[in-house]
Amino acid sequence: MDEYAVPVLPSRDLDETREFYARLGFEPPVPAFDGYLILRRGTVELHFRYAPETDPFTTASSCYLQVRDADALHRTWAAVGVPTEEATGSRLLPPVGTPYRMREFALVDRSGNLLRIGSPRPDDSSKKPGHADDRADSFPFDRDTVEGGETP
Repeated sequence: MDEYAVPVLPSRDLDETREFYARLGFEPPVPAFDGYLILRRGTVELHFRYAPETDPFTTASSCYLQVRDADALHRTWAAVGVPTEEATGSRLLPPVGTPYRMREFALVDRSGNLLRIGSPRPDDSSKKPGHADDRADSFPFDRDTVEGGETP
């Protein structure tokens, strides 16, 4: 058996969390039990613990998911319409290139969990240094980043 890590993230409402992630193709392999929810999408697994006191604007919970094609996954999730909600801060941010040769995008769920999703970029020797995809500030790490990639 391969070894792998599974994040355990807080959820203010397990039913709401299950519905949110179901839109993204995640399914529970077993029903929620004792305040715990397991969701899977392909080989990606996320665990959630019931934490009603979680403030979606101050939680520091996050995880990184490495996938085969971040741009394709972002298109899929954008097509199903990830809710952008001021009340919870949930949103889907666009993909960007990073200086460490990844394509990444971010998702914030209704409990404030930040999921950074990325895939390695193919080597492109035609790019010149300083290309927009190589800027260190090109990925919005801040939870306060708005949809357009700018901070308020």
